[in-house]
Amino acid sequence: MALKSALFKTTYTTKKILLSLCFTLLMGFAGKAQTATSASLLTTNPKQCETIKYLVNWNLSCANYSYVNLAYTITGLVLTIHINYTGGMICQGIIGTKSDTAKLAGVPVGTYTVEVDGNVSSTAYPKITLTGSLVVKSCCPVVAHIIGDTTSYCIGLN
Repeated sequence: MALKSALFKTTYTTKKILLSLCFTLLMGFAGKAQTATSASLLTTNPKQCETIKYLVNWNLSCANYSYVNLAYTITGLVLTIHINYTGGMICQGIIGTKSDTAKLAGVPVGTYTVEVDGNVSSTAYPKITLTGSLVVKSCCPVVAHIIGDTTSYCIGLN
């Protein structure tokens, strides 16, 4: 009887440890939720009046999180593409990848460092910084063209 009781305690303790380990791993996936892996510029010679496109790739770690969109913000000279998801506190772990095209409209003329991050219900997750810079040019270059009046005028008394 004592052996059976000791065996039950050992089995119960082992199950608790395994359950705790599984929970920790599950929460670890939630901590990395939807993490960006790479992005590449699809638009050649980006201009302010055009929609600039990036192909964005990320790891998909939670099956129960819902994909919302790709959006962007500009802070100074840093343009950040956000992978937006909604989800709860518990992550149904999955190992997968996803990609989508980010369409950036109205980016002002300038040279930007580009970052990509994951966001789940407005909580930001690890970001990556892309190599190189995004250079956005003007749609219509400014060209000064002055035509003078060649007529002579004499102002004064005759």
